[in-house]
Amino acid sequence: MQVLIKQQSFTGVKYDGRVFDCGSKIGFLTANVVFALDRPDLADDFRREVKAAIGSF
Repeated sequence: MQVLIKQQSFTGVKYDGRVFDCGSKIGFLTANVVFALDRPDLADDFRREVKAAIGSF
């Protein structure tokens, strides 16, 4: 950012929330799990499927 600011202007934004590294496989999967569990229309069914999947190992 220090190099960039010398070449062009840019804007920073304060963000109050969770950040996921979707460039990594684990970060991508974690983001999908968190978002699914945060959705009332998916959370119960998704939680049930994850429990079933974990129980099969």
